[in-house]
Amino acid sequence: MSEIRPDEMEGIAAALYDGGWRAGDTYELITEYGISEESADKISLLLLAFDMEGRNQQQIVITGQN
Repeated sequence: MSEIRPDEMEGIAAALYDGGWRAGDTYELITEYGISEESADKISLLLLAFDMEGRNQQQIVITGQN
């Protein structure tokens, strides 16, 4: 299994998120890309953070909160 360098992790996670990958896809990341479980877990946490950030931004727009 290959490791992803820490300095590449956020960029890779952002590209995956834009491509429709989400935090629950950890196993699929391992099998499709052959990355280690540790790298997949870290990417999944970043995907979760992106998703939460997007939901918070959406709530601000919908409710008009600043």
